[in-house]
Amino acid sequence: MAGGTGLAPLSAVLDGVAARWRQDGSGPRVDLFHGARVPWNLYDEARLADLAAREPWFTFHPVVSDDATFPGYRGWVGAAAASHPSAVGRLALVCGSGAMVSHTVGELVGAGVPRGDIRYEDYTGVEDNSSPTGEEQLEGTR
Repeated sequence: MAGGTGLAPLSAVLDGVAARWRQDGSGPRVDLFHGARVPWNLYDEARLADLAAREPWFTFHPVVSDDATFPGYRGWVGAAAASHPSAVGRLALVCGSGAMVSHTVGELVGAGVPRGDIRYEDYTGVEDNSSPTGEEQLEGTR
C-alpha cells in the first residue's frame, strides 16, 4: 500500500519482484494499492496498469479519496486494501505519510492481518528535520 510518493520505494520492490519472476518463473503475487486525493496525482499509473495487464502475478488498485467521479476504489487507501480479499494471509508493505501509515496499519489489523505481517515506513520526520536555510541541521557541527 502506497500513499502518494510512498509509491517510489514500493516501485523498487516491485521491480525486484518482476526480475525474480523473469529469472525464476516464480515469485510472490503482488496486489499494489496506490492512493492519492485526486486521479491526476496517481503518478506512474500508466506503467503500473500496463504491467498489470501483462503479468498475471501483479494487480494494480488505484484509490482516490477526493473525487466522487473516480471509477475505481474511492476513499482512503488503507481502508480499500484492508477490505480486499487478498489482505489476510500475505505480507503487507505500507509506505507513505505518518497519518496514512497509521490509518492503514489500523485498518489492516482490524481486518485480521497480524501485526507481524505488516512492514511499514513513514516520512513523518522529513518536514520536521528541514528548514528553509538548513541552519538547524548545521548547529553543533561548527
